[in-house]
Amino acid sequence: GPERTVLTSARQIEIGGEAHYLGSLLDITERKRAEKELAARDVELRNMAQSSPGLVGTFYLRPDGTTCMPYASPQIEHLFGLRPEDVVNDATSLLNRTHPDDATRVIESIRESGRTLTPWRCEYRVIHPERGELWLEGTTNPRPHPDGGIIWYGFVHDISRRKHAEEEILRLNQDLERRVAHRTSELESANRELEAFAYSVSHDLRAPLRAIDGFSQLLLEEHAGLLDTVGKDYLTRVRMGAQRMGQLIDDLLSLSRISRSEMAIQTVDLSVIAARIGEEMRISEPGRHVTLTIQKDIVVRGDGRLLTIVLENLLGNAWKYTSRHETARIEFGVDQRNGVREYFVQDDGAGFEMQYVEKLFGAFQRLHNLADFPGTGIGLATVQRIIHRH
Repeated sequence: GPERTVLTSARQIEIGGEAHYLGSLLDITERKRAEKELAARDVELRNMAQSSPGLVGTFYLRPDGTTCMPYASPQIEHLFGLRPEDVVNDATSLLNRTHPDDATRVIESIRESGRTLTPWRCEYRVIHPERGELWLEGTTNPRPHPDGGIIWYGFVHDISRRKHAEEEILRLNQDLERRVAHRTSELESANRELEAFAYSVSHDLRAPLRAIDGFSQLLLEEHAGLLDTVGKDYLTRVRMGAQRMGQLIDDLLSLSRISRSEMAIQTVDLSVIAARIGEEMRISEPGRHVTLTIQKDIVVRGDGRLLTIVLENLLGNAWKYTSRHETARIEFGVDQRNGVREYFVQDDGAGFEMQYVEKLFGAFQRLHNLADFPGTGIGLATVQRIIHRH
C-alpha cells in the first residue's frame, strides 16, 4: 500500500522478573501532509510578501472567537508598530491599534465578512506608536477552516497621503463655498441697491421727460401761430428726443430685469415660437412680401419666456433690416458643426460691416443710422445676456 508515516513510543516494564516493552503506533500521515502543506504555504506567503508590500499575512478567527496570525509579514511593524512574533498566537494587539472611533465598525465588518464569506474591504485609522495616526485600506477574502474557524489572507495599504489630500480638498471646497456664499450675498445686496437706484432714476427721469414732451406738444398745438417753420421743426425734434429717451430708459430697465429674473428650465419648441412671431409681424405689416422659412421641430431645454424674447429680437431685427427690399427672405434653423448644434436667424437684408462686429452686442451700439432703421441698440445686448444665462 501507499507509504504511511507513524509515530512510535515504547517503555520498558518488568513482568515476573522479565523485561518487556509496551509500545504504541500512531498513524500521523495526514498530520504530516498538512504540516508540509502549511510549510509550503508559509514559504509561498513569505515570497508573496517580498513581492507584494501590501501583504500582512493570515488572520485567523478561531471557533472560540479568539484570533491569531499564523503568518505575519514584516509589514506588520511598519503599519501597526508591532513585531510579527507579537501577533502570531494572539492578534488582539493588532485590533487594539485601531482608532477608537473606527474600532466598532472594523470589527463588525470583519465578523460580517466571516459570517457571509464575502470579500472584506475597509478604510480605517490606526494609532501607530511612532508614526501617529495612519489611514489604512484593508482587502481580503475569507475562507472556512476545517476546524470551523475562518481565515483571511490579508492585504493592507497605507493610504494616509491620499486621505490627507482628500481632507485638504474638502477643506478648500468648504472654504470656497463660504467665500462664494459671501460674494453671492454681497452681489445680491449690490443688485438690490442697483435695482432701487435704476427704479428711482427712471422714475425721476420720466417726469421731466413727460413735461418736456407735453409742453412741446402744447406749444405746437396752441401757439403754432407764434412759431415759424424752423421753430416748429425744433419743437418736433425736442419731442422726438424726449420720446426716444423714454424708450431708452424702458429698454435699459428691461435689460436689467432679464439679468435678475429667475429661470424656469423646461422643454421649449422654438419652431412654434418662431412661427407665432412671424405671423404677428405679417399682421403688423400686411403689405410686406417676406418669405419666412422655419425649420420644424427645433426643440431645446431652456426658459421659454426668455427664449421667446431672443427670437422676438432676432426675427424682429431681420424683419426690420429687410424692410428696404420689395421681397425679402428670412430663415430660422439649426446646423450641426463640429459636433455642436448652432441655432441661427439669417436674412438678406442690409447687413453690416464685419469690422464692427464686436459692437453688435453692446448696449446702445448701433451700426445703422436711426433715420434708416429705428431702434435703441438694446435688442442684441438683451439676446446675448439671455444666451449667456443659459
